[in-house]
Amino acid sequence: MDNGNFKLALSKQKAPLGARLYEGGCNFKVFSPAAKEVYLCLFNEYEEEIQRIQLKERVGPYWCGFVEGVQKGQYYGYRVVGQNDPMSGNVFDISKLLIDPYARLLNTAAMNESIALNKEALSLASKKYFDKYPLSSSLLRSEVVP
Repeated sequence: MDNGNFKLALSKQKAPLGARLYEGGCNFKVFSPAAKEVYLCLFNEYEEEIQRIQLKERVGPYWCGFVEGVQKGQYYGYRVVGQNDPMSGNVFDISKLLIDPYARLLNTAAMNESIALNKEALSLASKKYFDKYPLSSSLLRSEVVP
């Protein structure tokens, strides 16, 4: 796994939501219509944040960016800025790391466990993880997969 120095390039806007590998890097795309800023946070295998990249491309409610050099196995998450208004359903806190809701694999290096995801397994996998690690210091991360 690389230790940073990833470069943001123009995204593949027609790529599906989530993280998708392409030659030379990975396209990241997330839906967040109320966000004002979206940051992609990349982590090493020791759960240290090695780089934070602001996704500047916005197409309607989608935030996206192609990050050169990202490969299979890269851990990542998002930090999002927006108006914090719980009454309207918008809760933003940049100090909170968010998993990618479109991730196909979740992992935490400290557990050395992976949770493969599909639509049917998502709620069950989340419940099993948080039952087992309710307030763990190990944060659940999204992981780039082919």
